[in-house]
Amino acid sequence: MSSLFHLQISIYGFLICLAITIGILISLWLTKQFHILWDDFFLYFAYVFLFGLLGAKVLYLLINIRTIDWWRFISDARYFSALLSGGFVFYGGILGGMLGLFFCQKVHKIPYMKLMNIVAPTFPLMHAIGRIGCYIRGCCFGIPVNFPHFHVIYTDPTHPMHDVSLLPIQLIESACNLILSFVLFYLLLKKKKTTGIFSLYIICYAWIRFLIEFFRYDAERGLLLGLSTSQYVSMILFFISLFFFCKENHHKEKARL
Repeated sequence: MSSLFHLQISIYGFLICLAITIGILISLWLTKQFHILWDDFFLYFAYVFLFGLLGAKVLYLLINIRTIDWWRFISDARYFSALLSGGFVFYGGILGGMLGLFFCQKVHKIPYMKLMNIVAPTFPLMHAIGRIGCYIRGCCFGIPVNFPHFHVIYTDPTHPMHDVSLLPIQLIESACNLILSFVLFYLLLKKKKTTGIFSLYIICYAWIRFLIEFFRYDAERGLLLGLSTSQYVSMILFFISLFFFCKENHHKEKARL
């Protein structure tokens, strides 16, 4: 926590808010460049944000279902508040956001794929900023290492791996997301590619996340047969997104004929 004008502000929370704000501003600029109504954007954003937030929390609770004291969750307001205010799983947000898109299209009859392709480069950018918050907070930490320089040591005695040299895997993932964001912006703005961008984002991030998970050491990941929950989700999303990527590009090629 940091102090600003005598107010206690969470750096992690601040960076999350900053990431969302930057994402919205850039998305508004992109939708204007590609002639999409802002009303449509804000409608979809509301669905994606609410469903994404719910999905991120639900997946976190499912992964940690065995460690949660459900009686305290029901009876202890402070314990309930702590569980709801902290702990979110990024892939849960992705899955929840996709569900939000589905409901938005069904209810409002507005096609969403073009919009998602146009704003896709902002997702890894926001994620990159969020992972910096994870690094500062000390969550999603990496494996113990003996590197003389490239490591981080958390001295807070409440941290599960305090006073241990850890791989700053959060910064590595942040850098990967930043590079991915730049590549997608290049394809969208320089190459004028408006199909398959969102699918390409999921495909690339699925690979990044699958590999990153081998170097994480936090317990709140869920493990089954040596792989984490996120690695299983990565594999599923990779093949689904690859299918839609090929389908979009096939339709584009047919339209040219």
